[in-house]
Amino acid sequence: MSQIRISREKGKVKGDLHVHSIYSADGRERVEDIIRHAKKIGLDVISITDHNSMKAYDEAPAAAEKYGIILIRGIEISTKQGHVLAYGIEDMPPIRKGVRETIEAIHRLGGIAVAAHPFRVISGVGPLLAGREKFDGIEVKNARSTLADNKFARMLAAAQKKGFTGGSDAHVLEYVGLARTIFPETYSTDELLSYIKEKKTDAEGKSRGIRDTFIYASHSFRNWSARGFHRI
Repeated sequence: MSQIRISREKGKVKGDLHVHSIYSADGRERVEDIIRHAKKIGLDVISITDHNSMKAYDEAPAAAEKYGIILIRGIEISTKQGHVLAYGIEDMPPIRKGVRETIEAIHRLGGIAVAAHPFRVISGVGPLLAGREKFDGIEVKNARSTLADNKFARMLAAAQKKGFTGGSDAHVLEYVGLARTIFPETYSTDELLSYIKEKKTDAEGKSRGIRDTFIYASHSFRNWSARGFHRI
């Protein structure tokens, strides 16, 4: 992995580590558009985490270099129990396996495993697995999760001594950057993931409000029923 170092004397180094592109079944935005927008709104780091696909990374490295933003390779993996985020891997891990098997595969591939929105009913792995299994981190701020879900995720991560991450879970451009991972002020590309494992990151941003919750619930149930009540 190439070394790109950013040093900030003031402010925060911000990364959105949960974004979906057109290569997710429910994503709408092109890869280059996402990366250009991320740079425009002041993000330093981006990870495109499509559902069970790494096709975005055929395009993303060139776009990241073009717009001067740090790229972390990522994917959101569907397991039998819920969604798991994997970062820093080159190859596809197996999908629709158990959580433990999935984490072990991510580690064999040299990546780190993060429990995505663990308190979300349909797609989270749940607090028991998020706390018990060997996750390197827990997503404690997700812009499409409720304030309560994010609060409980943070409490769980702190209690289990897991790293903190944050991401917008954006499927459209206007959501990109609404939740973020905060990194130490100086880093190189190779250090980013170690900061999560070493619990040196934090997360900030918005949670889903009441109005958006009704919209999200209606939209999610409609899509869920259309899939025959199967997770993505």
